[in-house]
Formats: sequence, C-alpha cells, structure tokens
Amino acid sequence: MAAPAVTVLMTVYNGLPYLGAAIESVLGQTFRDFELLVIDDASTDESVACVRGYADPRIRLVRNAQNLGQARSLNNGLELATGAFVARLDQDDLARPRRLERQVSILRARPDVAVVDAYGLTIDGAGRVTGSMAKPWIDDGTFLGLVLAGGHSLGHASVTFRRDAILALGGYDETLAPAEDYDLWGRVALAGLRVVVVPEILAMYRFHRGSQTTERAELRQRNLRRSHERVIAALFPEGPGRRAGMLLRGEPAFWEADGSRAHVREVLSAIAAAMTAMRARYHLSEREAENLERVVYRFVAGAALRAALAGHRRTLAAYRFALRGGPAMLRFPSVVLYPLVLALSPCLTPTIGARLLRAVEAVRLARTLTRAAAYLGWRSLLALAPDLHLSLFRHRREVD
Repeated sequence: MAAPAVTVLMTVYNGLPYLGAAIESVLGQTFRDFELLVIDDASTDESVACVRGYADPRIRLVRNAQNLGQARSLNNGLELATGAFVARLDQDDLARPRRLERQVSILRARPDVAVVDAYGLTIDGAGRVTGSMAKPWIDDGTFLGLVLAGGHSLGHASVTFRRDAILALGGYDETLAPAEDYDLWGRVALAGLRVVVVPEILAMYRFHRGSQTTERAELRQRNLRRSHERVIAALFPEGPGRRAGMLLRGEPAFWEADGSRAHVREVLSAIAAAMTAMRARYHLSEREAENLERVVYRFVAGAALRAALAGHRRTLAAYRFALRGGPAMLRFPSVVLYPLVLALSPCLTPTIGARLLRAVEAVRLARTLTRAAAYLGWRSLLALAPDLHLSLFRHRREVD
C-alpha cells in the first residue's frame, strides 16, 4: 500500500470534549490522501474511545504506556509518520476544509519551501469567534524579524512541513516544552529554511479554560525566553546580545539594571549590526531586509512605550531608533502614542499609565477584528456581532 502524501499529526491528552470536532475537521478535508496519526499520551478520560469510534482506515492510533508530554509525543509521531509532509493539529483546534489542499499544493510546487502556515481565527469553548490570527506576514524578512525580536512567528496548529527537513533539525527540543514549537521556528529561521504563509483562514484556534497552554503558561513563558536567548546567542556578541534580548522582549530589567543613554545606544548599535549581518547571511533582497528591520523597530518602539509608561526616563534613543523604519511605522499604536507619553511624563501616574496601556490594547484588538473582517467579509462579521461583543467585553474585564 502506498504511503499517504500527508501525515496529520495530533497528540492527545484528555482531549474531550473537543477531540471529536478536531478529528472530524480532518476527515472533512477536500484533500483525501492523508493519514491521521493520533498519539494518545496516556489519557485518563474517554479520548481513546472517541478516536476508536471513527471507522476510518486513515486513522492510526498509538497509545503511550505512560504520560510522556507533548514534545516527546510529537517527536515519536515524527518518527512514525509515513507521509512526506506533516500537518500539525492540536486536539481542540479545527482545520478548515481546504487547509491540506492549499498547503500541500505549495509544498509540491515549491521544493525550496520547508514550512507552510496559514491565517486563522480564534474561537472560545463554544466555538464563537473571538478574533483573528492574521499574521503580519510579507516574506522571509518578516519571519526573520519576528524570530530576532522574540515574536510569535508561526501557528503550531496550522503548519504543514516537510518531515525530512524538521527531522534534520533534530525535531522538537523536549527540554523547552511547552514552548517547543516556538523554539523549532527559531531553528528553522537560523537554518535559512524557506517559509510561506497562505493568506487565507485555514485554521481555528480554540482558547478555553482547560487548554494545556493556559495551565502551563508560566513554564511556557520561561522557556520562550530561553529559546529566544538561544537565537540571540547565535546572532549577537555575548555582551550586547544578552542585553539586546532583554530590550527586544520588553523586560523591565533592561531599564532597571542600567538605563543610561550610553548603555541604551550600545545595545541599539548591536541590534543594527545584527540586522546587517542577517541581511548578508540569508541573502535578503532590499525589500526583505526592510521588512526584517520594520519588525524589529516595531518591537523596540513597543519596549520604549512600556518603559516610558513605567516611569523610565531614558527611552528616547530607543524610540528614535524605531523611527528609522520611516512613515510606515505610524501604523503602530506604540509609535503614535510614545510622543504623548513623553509629553505627559512629568505628570504621569500609574493610573494614567494603566489607562493608556488599555487604550493600546483596545486599538490592537480593533485591528485584529478588522483583519478578521477582511478575510470573513463584513457581512459574515456582522452575523457574528453578538459573539464579538461578548469577546470585547471579556477582553475589557481581563485588562481591567
């Protein structure tokens, strides 16, 4: 029997009540040449019975004798996969019907591409749309900029990649779970592998109280930092690199340790040198280099704004550095709001700072919903208005 073109890899641990919907979203794909490899990580609920309830020969269930964690289960799945391409999907997320069709067609037509991602919508436990995950994606320069700045570049539950390419990188780093996906994209970038993002809604990411990422948020944040520090170490000299990573991640410790103007300028010079080196190392075109720089400038502007709101007074050099991105930087709330914050700094109180931060978050959410409208269409978005209203109200309560 010939091997399928694609292995859809899903790890499961106590996946109810959303597991059935995730499986059905795979079985409903327009592209039919796949296997669904389910690695059950010693679930204690009825997840195994749920999987076995689907009489489809394309489903292959593997059960771990004991709980190994998602990262190790994913690595085991990569070894067991028979498809040349591997499509990831989490137990509580959904694949849109044309996801495999669109992503496989790109991988087949573009042998130089190793990973294909797509846009997605976020939904809650009831399946109501709460926002979009339309990535600010243009080209490989954007991808490299997000990796350098410590941003979230790819969606783990919406990627399809070449199995051999990921195995050649060593698969997932189990010591960095549950941030193993973020770390993998950093290594993909450093290796110079090509990535493409399909500008279509092909995935639905479900965020709910019982999701594993919510329960392990603190550990994930620590390992996100460790992973970013590895990227920084590969791109910067040892001294400035550590401090540059702190600045790009917007850590208050950067300003608290030594906020002198000379210190800030030294770190900004190191960031500029790293971007120049990446341009040569990855053979970026003029446009790709500009997009890399704009992403980094945006993160620096955000760090400067948050530091200014926290009362740090030596942030102007970082803001000026961000303005090197030109008029296009005015698209970002942090760039627009920084002069206002600077003007108000003599009378800035924690209460005023908190309100301005809420304003920034409100603008970001509005832009997210606007992106959702661009892909769903305004008529579809209006049909979802009651749910979106609840999402806005919920967001306001969380920020307050």
